[in-house]
Amino acid sequence: MRAESPRDACLCCWKKPNWKPNECSQKSLLTSAFRAYADLLVKLPARLAALFLTLILLGVSVWGVTQLEAEFDQNVFVNPGTYLRDHLEYKDEYFPSSGMEGSVYIVDVKVLCD
Repeated sequence: MRAESPRDACLCCWKKPNWKPNECSQKSLLTSAFRAYADLLVKLPARLAALFLTLILLGVSVWGVTQLEAEFDQNVFVNPGTYLRDHLEYKDEYFPSSGMEGSVYIVDVKVLCD
Protein backbone atom coordinates (compact mmCIF):
# COMPACT_ATOMS: atom_id res chain seq x y z
CA MET A 1 0.00 0.00 0.00
CA ARG A 2 1.04 3.57 -0.60
CA ALA A 3 0.64 4.68 3.04
CA GLU A 4 2.80 1.85 4.39
CA SER A 5 5.59 2.06 1.82
CA PRO A 6 8.39 4.55 2.51
CA ARG A 7 7.71 6.84 -0.45
CA ASP A 8 8.22 10.55 -0.75
CA ALA A 9 5.11 12.74 -0.38
CA CYS A 10 5.69 14.85 -3.49
CA LEU A 11 7.46 12.33 -5.71
CA CYS A 12 5.58 9.13 -5.00
CA CYS A 13 7.70 7.12 -7.45
CA TRP A 14 10.81 7.72 -5.30
CA LYS A 15 11.34 5.38 -2.36
CA LYS A 16 13.34 6.62 0.60
CA PRO A 17 15.85 4.08 1.91
CA ASN A 18 16.10 3.64 5.69
CA TRP A 19 13.11 5.87 6.35
CA LYS A 20 11.86 6.15 9.94
CA PRO A 21 9.01 8.34 11.19
CA ASN A 22 9.93 11.38 13.20
CA GLU A 23 9.80 10.91 17.00
CA CYS A 24 7.88 14.13 17.44
CA SER A 25 5.12 12.95 15.11
CA GLN A 26 4.66 9.80 17.19
CA LYS A 27 3.76 11.72 20.34
CA SER A 28 0.40 13.35 20.82
CA LEU A 29 0.98 16.79 22.30
CA LEU A 30 -2.72 17.33 22.96
CA THR A 31 -2.98 14.12 24.95
CA SER A 32 0.06 15.12 26.99
CA ALA A 33 -1.40 18.57 27.65
CA PHE A 34 -4.77 17.18 28.75
CA ARG A 35 -3.09 14.61 30.99
CA ALA A 36 -1.07 17.36 32.72
CA TYR A 37 -4.21 19.53 33.02
CA ALA A 38 -6.18 16.62 34.51
CA ASP A 39 -3.41 15.88 37.00
CA LEU A 40 -3.52 19.53 38.04
CA LEU A 41 -7.32 19.64 38.44
CA VAL A 42 -7.51 16.68 40.82
CA LYS A 43 -5.45 18.48 43.47
CA LEU A 44 -7.30 20.34 46.24
CA PRO A 45 -5.89 23.85 45.60
CA ALA A 46 -6.89 23.66 41.95
CA ARG A 47 -10.39 22.49 42.89
CA LEU A 48 -10.76 25.37 45.32
CA ALA A 49 -9.46 27.84 42.73
CA ALA A 50 -11.94 26.52 40.15
CA LEU A 51 -14.79 26.76 42.66
CA PHE A 52 -13.76 30.28 43.67
CA LEU A 53 -13.50 31.39 40.04
CA THR A 54 -16.92 29.90 39.29
CA LEU A 55 -18.50 31.74 42.21
CA ILE A 56 -16.87 35.02 41.13
CA LEU A 57 -18.16 34.61 37.57
CA LEU A 58 -21.63 33.75 38.88
CA GLY A 59 -21.63 36.85 41.08
CA VAL A 60 -20.49 39.12 38.23
CA SER A 61 -23.14 37.62 35.94
CA VAL A 62 -25.94 38.14 38.47
CA TRP A 63 -24.78 41.72 39.05
CA GLY A 64 -24.73 42.32 35.27
CA VAL A 65 -28.26 40.99 34.87
CA THR A 66 -29.52 43.31 37.61
CA GLN A 67 -27.98 46.28 35.75
CA LEU A 68 -29.87 45.60 32.51
CA GLU A 69 -32.53 48.08 31.50
CA ALA A 70 -35.55 46.96 29.51
CA GLU A 71 -36.43 49.59 26.94
CA PHE A 72 -38.77 49.19 24.00
CA ASP A 73 -39.22 51.70 21.19
CA GLN A 74 -41.77 50.70 18.58
CA ASN A 75 -40.54 53.41 16.19
CA VAL A 76 -37.42 51.37 15.44
CA PHE A 77 -39.46 48.73 13.61
CA VAL A 78 -41.28 51.18 11.29
CA ASN A 79 -39.55 52.53 8.18
CA PRO A 80 -38.51 56.20 8.45
CA GLY A 81 -40.43 58.67 6.30
CA THR A 82 -43.73 56.78 6.38
CA TYR A 83 -46.97 58.23 7.70
CA LEU A 84 -47.07 55.72 10.54
CA ARG A 85 -43.54 56.63 11.66
CA ASP A 86 -44.37 60.34 11.51
CA HIS A 87 -47.57 59.73 13.52
CA LEU A 88 -45.71 57.75 16.18
CA GLU A 89 -42.97 60.38 16.47
CA TYR A 90 -45.50 63.24 16.74
CA LYS A 91 -47.50 61.27 19.30
CA ASP A 92 -44.35 60.75 21.38
CA GLU A 93 -43.38 64.42 21.01
CA TYR A 94 -46.73 66.14 21.68
CA PHE A 95 -48.43 63.57 23.93
CA PRO A 96 -45.58 61.87 25.79
CA SER A 97 -47.33 60.65 28.91
CA SER A 98 -50.72 62.31 29.17
CA GLY A 99 -54.00 60.78 28.20
CA MET A 100 -55.12 57.27 27.62
CA GLU A 101 -55.51 55.37 24.43
CA GLY A 102 -59.05 54.47 23.54
CA SER A 103 -60.90 52.48 20.93
CA VAL A 104 -64.24 53.03 19.22
CA TYR A 105 -66.22 49.99 18.18
CA ILE A 106 -69.09 50.37 15.69
CA VAL A 107 -71.57 47.57 15.10
CA ASP A 108 -74.41 47.00 12.65
CA VAL A 109 -73.14 49.45 10.05
CA LYS A 110 -73.68 48.65 6.37
CA VAL A 111 -70.75 50.39 4.73
CA LEU A 112 -71.94 49.88 1.15
CA CYS A 113 -75.50 51.14 1.82
CA ASP A 114 -74.53 54.23 3.87
